[in-house]
Amino acid sequence: MKKVKFIIHILVVIMICITYSGCAESNGKKAGKTETKMNCDCDKTREKSSLKLIQSEKTELAKSNFQARSQVSEKKQEIQNQLYTINSQHQECNQRADQAYQKAREKYATNQKKKSKFDYAYSATYSNYRKKCKVAPADIGQFFNQLERHRLSIIPPMPDFARIKRELIGRTVSGYAYGNFNFSYSGFTQSWKIEERMIKEFKLESENKKKDEYSAKFKLIFQPNVNGGQYEVFIHPTYVLRYNDDWTITSFESVGLNIVKTGKYDNCVSATLQTKREPGGLFGYSRSYIEYVNKCDVELMVGIKSGGWTFIKKLSPNSIEEQNLTAAGNPYIYFVEQP
Repeated sequence: MKKVKFIIHILVVIMICITYSGCAESNGKKAGKTETKMNCDCDKTREKSSLKLIQSEKTELAKSNFQARSQVSEKKQEIQNQLYTINSQHQECNQRADQAYQKAREKYATNQKKKSKFDYAYSATYSNYRKKCKVAPADIGQFFNQLERHRLSIIPPMPDFARIKRELIGRTVSGYAYGNFNFSYSGFTQSWKIEERMIKEFKLESENKKKDEYSAKFKLIFQPNVNGGQYEVFIHPTYVLRYNDDWTITSFESVGLNIVKTGKYDNCVSATLQTKREPGGLFGYSRSYIEYVNKCDVELMVGIKSGGWTFIKKLSPNSIEEQNLTAAGNPYIYFVEQP
């Protein structure tokens, strides 16, 4: 009798083990089916919402009267934002499905063997049922291609005089600003950030118009200081359109910076070659220099050519100043202007 009871006990234990193992497998299959259905419903909801949005926007596009590429770009961004919201909702939906799966799996957290059976059954069932989830995707890519073709069909007007002049403000022009005095004399290399008040003349010299590119040459005369001299420079802007919403600057070069010779101060300054004996050595030596006389009560800048050399000298008001020479030559005043 005791032997029979023992056998019955063993059989019950075996049955319980088989049952629990079968439960793990059965629950795994059930979880796979449940999550698959939830995922599939999530996909269908997303595609239905996306399709509804795209169809609505196609209708709107057919009736639209966009005047600028930027308007189409704004519309595209608006649609992308709505699609982002739809995708976020889809992600949240799938997270809820995953939470249901994780909850079912937690029952076997302490039993690795049963958890493995659950996972195996879940994976096989999920993969099998996922293939059966048929969702008709909204053709978002095709619509955006259509939207892009519409955007590129809009040709904005080329940059005009007013726009280029406006975009000149705040840009820097630089160089050796003294005509033939374009030598490496770093003390006189200058640069200015153009302000509207500085512009005295802005004139179109030439332009070149292509389908996707516009370039031009403008003469700019500007006056950095209210009571100072004026400078001339040639501005070479280049704009491209291509895939941009509007004509976009790719370069804005300044070339040939020169001082404007007004002749207003020509009678203020004289420059004469002088020679003086200086002590030194056995017999002393002869020193050559240019003597400048500024008879006006303003600071002036003088450009001098002498003996194959060029010089730029700033003179204080009502002053007599000297400049040593390494090679003698009668000085020629090229310009006298305010700095």
